[in-house]
Amino acid sequence: MALGRHTFLAERVRLVFSDSWASLPINVINAGVVAFVHRDVLPLHVPLIWLAFILSIVALRVALYLWYRRSATAEADATVWARRLMAVLLLTGLGWGTGGVAMMSMSPQNYQVLIAFVLGGMAAGGMPSLSRIFTAYAVYAVPLLVPAIVYFALQGSELAISVAAMGTLLLVFLLAMGRRQESNIVDSMSIARENRNLVRDLRREIAEREEVELQLRHRENTLAHAQRIARMGSWEWDIANDRITSSPENSRLFGRSEDAPPYDFQKAMQAIHPDDRQRVETLIRKAVSESRAYSCDYRIALADGEERVIFEQADITSDDTGRAVLVTGINLDITDRYRAQERLRRAMQEAEAASDAKSQFLANMSHELRTPLNAIIGYSEILKEDAAAHDARSFVPDLEKINLAGRHLLELINDVLNLSRIEAGRAELVLEVIDVAAFANEVAATVQPLVSQNGNRFLLDCPPAIGNIRSDVTKLRQILYNLLSNAAKFTENGEIRLRISRFTDDAELGGAEWIRFTVCDTGIGIPAEDLETVFMAFERSEAGRGSRYDGTGLGLAICRHYCDMLGGAISVESAAGRGSEFVVRLPVHAQQKQAADVLIAK
Repeated sequence: MALGRHTFLAERVRLVFSDSWASLPINVINAGVVAFVHRDVLPLHVPLIWLAFILSIVALRVALYLWYRRSATAEADATVWARRLMAVLLLTGLGWGTGGVAMMSMSPQNYQVLIAFVLGGMAAGGMPSLSRIFTAYAVYAVPLLVPAIVYFALQGSELAISVAAMGTLLLVFLLAMGRRQESNIVDSMSIARENRNLVRDLRREIAEREEVELQLRHRENTLAHAQRIARMGSWEWDIANDRITSSPENSRLFGRSEDAPPYDFQKAMQAIHPDDRQRVETLIRKAVSESRAYSCDYRIALADGEERVIFEQADITSDDTGRAVLVTGINLDITDRYRAQERLRRAMQEAEAASDAKSQFLANMSHELRTPLNAIIGYSEILKEDAAAHDARSFVPDLEKINLAGRHLLELINDVLNLSRIEAGRAELVLEVIDVAAFANEVAATVQPLVSQNGNRFLLDCPPAIGNIRSDVTKLRQILYNLLSNAAKFTENGEIRLRISRFTDDAELGGAEWIRFTVCDTGIGIPAEDLETVFMAFERSEAGRGSRYDGTGLGLAICRHYCDMLGGAISVESAAGRGSEFVVRLPVHAQQKQAADVLIAK
């Protein structure tokens, strides 16, 4: 493993400081032994001075160790502390090496061997603790042994040279072992760090897995709770093994226990009502054979005899060959909705029957009512002529009121009959080509007396060359007559205008041709809140509900439905007190179309 100079430096500095305490007493003991042995061989002051020097170095090392232990930035300043440590170790090595050589030069040969033995032991003894930082060990061992090696090599004798050679080999061996031990220590620290990281990652992974499992259980509980609320269950069908697994809620829907074991397809079919079973099985097997999704609803019979309605929807997963291998689906209890739809369907049938009965009743009653009304109207006209001829003019106003009331009642009956025909879908179009200008003059002549009754002025704005329109002349006349009669009814001493124009759609809209009929008046107008309901049957605006304005509120509803039948539309713009403007847009070429459904406000 390639090691950097500062790899795990802070940790190695800590180990050197913590393990070097044991070497300090050895330094003191060895220095004391050497000084004691040389007390009679050398002048006493020489070993004492050397001993004092060694003790001062030991004291310096103790102070350095204490300083390190109390430092709050030891790990952050590892490089600085390594340099301080090496400086003290260099001083220690020089003290032992130079001091030892100095005493050797003054000692007998046997004492020189003792000093050399002590120096070798000091170098070897420091390797286990100091080699964690090889440079620190080198600056300690090299100055400790090299002076003695040089001293013996310079002696020239065979024994001295042998000692020098042995010292050199020892130094080389110790340095090599120190380098190797540093490498082994760093490798061990690297492996320990990797192990710690693995343990940390493993703990984090375990914690994350536990968190995921907790979230999964929470989501499963939430899903189960949601399924219970929605009365919806889920299931999977392993087609190859014919094995169906259900969620607890799905099992509950079919009357099984929530922890029921898996079951096969045929057992699933047995839960379906016999009248629906064949249909559902055929649909599912066809969907599986075609590998496509399906949905259906069916009845199930529970053990207590209750019938429930289930909506089933499923998706199919296929293998690489396109063969279906898995079906995943949901079952939803729609019994309440199904029963509500059944009630609604029966209610609609009853309403349609009632509507048909009402339409038939109105058709019959309109015939029965119009016959005597026509007689009343006819006899009132005859009596009015007879009264004038026999000079009984005092009866004429009353006879005119009878005639007018009869005509008004006949008009109401005709409106109701027309509406019932539209509602029953029996109103048909009779399309023909109409000269619009001539038709407009005919309508103007018809409504002119009605408009004049309230002192109004009628204006017709229709270009003579406006052309023809293919439409139903009766229904078009009814539309314009209703609009103009309403304008005359709700306007006094004002102006009523019928404006007719021809226009063409933009190319983006097909370029179709249209005729626009606009009826404007200066009457009482329609409040804004009534504009949305003004075209509804039997609806009348707030302004038109006074006793002086008679009517049923059917005229505008009939106009809207006739416009729909002719393929057009009707709209209104109005404001209370500012008059009204009704716009009818009809296609130039109308197509056959059934009557629109009529919704009568109750």
